[in-house]
Amino acid sequence: MPVIDPIPKLPEVAWVVGLACLLLAGCSSTNSSSAPVDELQQVVLMLNWYPEAEHGGFYAAKVHGIFESYGLDVEIKPGGPNAPIAQELVAGRVQFAIGNADDVLLFRQQQAPIVSIFAPIQNTPRCILVRQESPVTSLQGLGGMMLQANERAFLTFMRSQGLLEGVQVVPYQGSVARLVSDENTAIQAYSFSEPLMAQ
Repeated sequence: MPVIDPIPKLPEVAWVVGLACLLLAGCSSTNSSSAPVDELQQVVLMLNWYPEAEHGGFYAAKVHGIFESYGLDVEIKPGGPNAPIAQELVAGRVQFAIGNADDVLLFRQQQAPIVSIFAPIQNTPRCILVRQESPVTSLQGLGGMMLQANERAFLTFMRSQGLLEGVQVVPYQGSVARLVSDENTAIQAYSFSEPLMAQ
């Protein structure tokens, strides 16, 4: 499956809001992985999508007791399409979340008191994925296609550039099935995820 034109070149930002700060603040030469359970601070980390490779470090930290060695009992809550990350943070049901740079900007514009603390991925892996036999070779050639994509800042950018003229945009639900079965379908994707699922 060809991956065309990652869009736009915004840095991918994880706002594991404050988690890195808590981890760093808890660092000392006397840390041990045997902190008593009653001393652990319970926190919830919400993912921006279903658990995938880019979330692996969080699961590894849980499995290997790294969170616990810094006094944290971390529950990892999966996300998915339209995961209510900002609402969960603002309501206090989760203390930390993973998100994209455009999420942070949009939520801040809506006055949500959300802070981003680090960017584990410096260039966005976001792309538009089409089948190899598709005539589409650039974003300018998407006319006549059905694009499965969630309403996000990159779609606003594409519209402003005239890249969605003649394109039927429908919600992306996390499945590559339509792409696999229909050469006139394009989907939003991460370069390290959906291409592998489609193969």
